Amino acid sequence: MFSQKYPAIHFWLQNYGSVELGEDDKTHSLIRIMDEDGILYEDRASATFDESVDEAEAFLKDYFFENFEIKI
Repeated sequence: MFSQKYPAIHFWLQNYGSVELGEDDKTHSLIRIMDEDGILYEDRASATFDESVDEAEAFLKDYFFENFEIKI
């Protein structure tokens, strides 16, 4: 289940913002984490979608801890 494998992304989606998946005309990232101000994070280095989602999960875990002292 997605929420078990990616708890930080799940928590983000339930409480803070959205996640966009896939490339588009404006960006070549595979995943973008969005809040009300725009793009908070986008992965441009990963070669695969799985790597990109894993990197986003790691980013959010660090983000929650550094900004809210929430450990996921």
